[in-house]
Amino acid sequence: MAEDVRRPRPSRRESWRLTFHFDGKTVELRRCDRLPMVAPGTVGDPPRGGENSGAWLEVLDEQERVLFHRLLHDPFHLRAEHHSPDGRIEVHVRPPGPTDFEVLVPALPTADTVRLWVTPPSKKATPGPARDQGRFPLDDRKEDDRGSE
Repeated sequence: MAEDVRRPRPSRRESWRLTFHFDGKTVELRRCDRLPMVAPGTVGDPPRGGENSGAWLEVLDEQERVLFHRLLHDPFHLRAEHHSPDGRIEVHVRPPGPTDFEVLVPALPTADTVRLWVTPPSKKATPGPARDQGRFPLDDRKEDDRGSE
């Protein structure tokens, strides 16, 4: 009887916790940790880079098809709200500075890379379209693998 040997595939109950570092100009994926948990879902159609504004992360397969997307809220921490005593809320844009942020996505069997889209900060009333901030391979990287931790 032939033994059925198959490559282990990620469970639907496994997720990636992706830790990014933004140095004020560029983004780097520092860590990819597999976690035994279900990532929160997402609703709606994925936004389109170059057309929509905002911030989001796309999980891509080898053919760069979008398998999953996660909307992000101000990942570079550029906006601050000021609540005045008279009830007004003002949003102030901060200059870019170093920061880290994490994103949780499902560990899909055909996932290969992730792509980050972010609208550059602007004082305009209507923000411009999001720009591609980079594509990063999904692997089990740790900061100490690069000598950083």
